[in-house]
Amino acid sequence: MGFVAPPDNMTGFVEFLQYTNYLTGNLIGLGILLVIYIVSFIATKAYPSDRSIIFSAFFGTIVAILLRFLDLIGDVLLTVSILILAGALWYLYNERGSEQV
Repeated sequence: MGFVAPPDNMTGFVEFLQYTNYLTGNLIGLGILLVIYIVSFIATKAYPSDRSIIFSAFFGTIVAILLRFLDLIGDVLLTVSILILAGALWYLYNERGSEQV
């Protein structure tokens, strides 16, 4: 079984990414999203962990929305990304609440 032939009129980068994502079983979008989460977390490690987590969750959610518009990830990954953002906000709220006591 071979690869599916690309469409005849693949002229843009978005169509190429969508075709590559189709060939890899929707792993390109997931890979991009994971790399964004990890790199943004490592890049902000000069700050405390709670701020690094909330930044990477926020930035990752923004990227997940853009990847969903490009049809590189599905609704499930977008929902998981939003839940990660909600969990990071809850973690930040709890961390900031314990500092005042």
